[in-house]
Amino acid sequence: MLGARGDLSNVFSYDTYFQYGRTLYELIYKNEFSISRLTRALDVIDDPTIANTPTSPFQPVCRSVVDGTDPFCQPYDPFGTGPTAAAVNYLNVYGTQQGITSEQIANFNVTGLLGEMGWKTPWAEDGVALNAGVEYRRESLELNPDQAFQTLPSSDLAGQGTAVLPVSGNFKVWEVFGEAQIPIVQNRFIDELTLGLGYRKSWYTVSNGRKYDTDTYKLSLEFAPIRGVRFRGAYNRAVRAPNIQELFAPQIVALDGSNDPCAKVITATDYGCLAQGLVVGQSPSPNPAGQYNGLLGGNEDLIPETATTTTLGVVLQPSFIPRLALTVDWWDIKLKDAIQGLGADAVLNTCVSQSTASFTSPACEMVVRDPAGSIWLTAGVMSSTHP
Repeated sequence: MLGARGDLSNVFSYDTYFQYGRTLYELIYKNEFSISRLTRALDVIDDPTIANTPTSPFQPVCRSVVDGTDPFCQPYDPFGTGPTAAAVNYLNVYGTQQGITSEQIANFNVTGLLGEMGWKTPWAEDGVALNAGVEYRRESLELNPDQAFQTLPSSDLAGQGTAVLPVSGNFKVWEVFGEAQIPIVQNRFIDELTLGLGYRKSWYTVSNGRKYDTDTYKLSLEFAPIRGVRFRGAYNRAVRAPNIQELFAPQIVALDGSNDPCAKVITATDYGCLAQGLVVGQSPSPNPAGQYNGLLGGNEDLIPETATTTTLGVVLQPSFIPRLALTVDWWDIKLKDAIQGLGADAVLNTCVSQSTASFTSPACEMVVRDPAGSIWLTAGVMSSTHP
């Protein structure tokens, strides 16, 4: 991080900085079994090159060693005394995923105490204070899984789910902003009346070509009719754009739920299950381990969420009771286009909670089953729960 600040005059000062952050990600799955090696290690025959004896009537050897297709194969015996160390070492493989996220921020802003220029009301001791500036940000994400992860489930890694594919994405944003604090009355016929204003304009560009802009602003007022009693109120428009993970995290089918309320004999009143494509009399099998598939990951088409907030409050600090302060606040928050994952169980439960055939919950469209009605027997079937 680099920065500088200083005075431009007795009225104006500046503050500027640049910062760069980088996080390295590495995931290593050790002690995974190789599917192809396990197949060869279980295909064991009597070694024709070694004579049998009464004490050793069978000389185990991999068929692949005898026919020369894999001379390094070691017989794997999961029963009896268990596998040898040589067999375990032969079967062990590993998979890796490597990634980088980074952020750059450049900011320049100027603060002005305009009271030094006479910009103040006749009833205030302090003048108008301003702050304005410009900011640039860039965030990026890269994920590079090895070949074993990219080719799942047909690759050699046992115990893994669906494929993890490479991902690369970024977004950048330019912003201009300004804020003002305007004392209207101070220590006169009322104790204080102060107005606050703020505005920020942001222009986003996503690496897939999408562009959008946002506006945020605030209006606040503090009113103290007498010392020790202060009323305050604010009206704000807040915005949160999707972050780099919400945009570009790799989409994978993975374990995301623990309950399937439709894993039973479907009846005519199971409206939510019927809306998922099941039929009366069908009986999807439950997962004995309570593990169901979900589609997880980012969504490059997300748009910013917005909130409108209103706050009203009062602060009481009676002078006759030292160090006592009482605060009462009321607020109202309306959120639109919220960016959030629902979770597989929440999606399923919302869908099956409907009690009439005349209404179908939108959550039902997020559930995809295989022809047998399962959401766990087929790797490519999921309940869609990405943001």
